[in-house]
Amino acid sequence: RQTIKVLRRRHPARESEKPRQGNPQNAPTPKVLPRLPVERIPELRPDNTAYDGQSEIPTLDEVISLVKQVEADTGRKIGIIPETKHPTYFAEEGLLLDGTPIHHDTSRMLVDDLVEAGFTDPDRVIIQSFELENLIRLQTEIMPRAHIDVPLIQLPNEGGYDIVYNFDPSKSSLGANSSVYKDFNFPLSAESATNGDLYMPAALRAMHDLYAELIGPYKDDILPTRTVDPPVDGNGDGKAEVTRELTGAKSSLVEDAHKAGLDVIIYTLRDEEVFASLSPDGTPRPTEQEYRDFIATGVDGFFTDFPGTGRRVVGAVTREHDLAPHQLVECHWHL
Repeated sequence: RQTIKVLRRRHPARESEKPRQGNPQNAPTPKVLPRLPVERIPELRPDNTAYDGQSEIPTLDEVISLVKQVEADTGRKIGIIPETKHPTYFAEEGLLLDGTPIHHDTSRMLVDDLVEAGFTDPDRVIIQSFELENLIRLQTEIMPRAHIDVPLIQLPNEGGYDIVYNFDPSKSSLGANSSVYKDFNFPLSAESATNGDLYMPAALRAMHDLYAELIGPYKDDILPTRTVDPPVDGNGDGKAEVTRELTGAKSSLVEDAHKAGLDVIIYTLRDEEVFASLSPDGTPRPTEQEYRDFIATGVDGFFTDFPGTGRRVVGAVTREHDLAPHQLVECHWHL
């Protein structure tokens, strides 16, 4: 299914050795929205400053409008994978700048927007989240009431703030209640958000059986890396920016997920050296080799900030294995 193209941008505060959902207290409030379209982060990718002033960060409505326009202009079908950010915080704990509770159900708002825009084709929309409760509610309550059913991706990488919240007795007055997981056939605890529980085969089966069609792990969850110190100049430009090296190991996550009935889409493949990892023997790894390495693990797709590179590699692999167009449909590459 070659319908999904995603250009994923992350704030530098989200960039760490092992990205995680982070502190919901840092989530933007509705009153911050007017500032978001003009936010600039030149420190992360200085070359991008060449595009300053040419565009703003779009809203979801604007993204859907753009997708529809491009579809009309090109005849191509394009999909989106929106992510709900900090849904528990916005619904239960978050406060506006004046101290008023936010109380916004962002999962319901997302579905309402998709329905209003007439963009609910399950082959072109997938919803993802680091939290479990909102995905469970989407599958069992929100989407059925809206008469839609789009695939859901569980992002398992040390997210799940809802788990921390719902297992915290001090938050019970705000509505925290661990019984929201009563139909999740795996014994969750307050530590499940960070102790690896969500990667267990039984937890993966519980996700599939209750709400999820896919998982979206961080790439290091499949091909682990270790720290390189001092950094290495991997591309010969005189700047030592590579700080990670493959260990040579491979986890069983892809196989475990597939056995549970879940597809796997990893994040995020990037071309810049600062995001690169050395080969296990310490030698530089060409940019396109990273894509090939993950394709070889059996993942069903990947997020990339460089869809041109991803498309080029997928095309090359397709030709090398002499895949016919109808066979390529089975590859499920989501760029």
